[in-house]
Amino acid sequence: MKPAMWIAAAFATGIALMMRSPHHPLLYAALTARAILAGGIFIWRRLLFAAAICALAAWTALGGLALTIEQAAVPANHVTRLIASKRLFARGRRGIFSIRARLTFTAISRGRKST
Repeated sequence: MKPAMWIAAAFATGIALMMRSPHHPLLYAALTARAILAGGIFIWRRLLFAAAICALAAWTALGGLALTIEQAAVPANHVTRLIASKRLFARGRRGIFSIRARLTFTAISRGRKST
């Protein structure tokens, strides 16, 4: 198997693990740093298999870190967050958006920030 395939699999595993049990981004950053440091030590001692395992562990932790950062970067008025928090819902005959969400989208489309 090609090395890029192993890296992609480790990264995807990190994303899947983070979705299963979310933790603070600093935990994933610390795990990544420790795995890279341990891998460097193993390379220095010429223990290449252990270094490869540490590299895959680092990519796994990076996958979890990437997902936590991506979730933190979603703005509070993003449509997926509005739907998840039940602030965006179907009401009446006017369509699928509530009045509050329609006002928010109108203000955004006119270049103003909503309050």
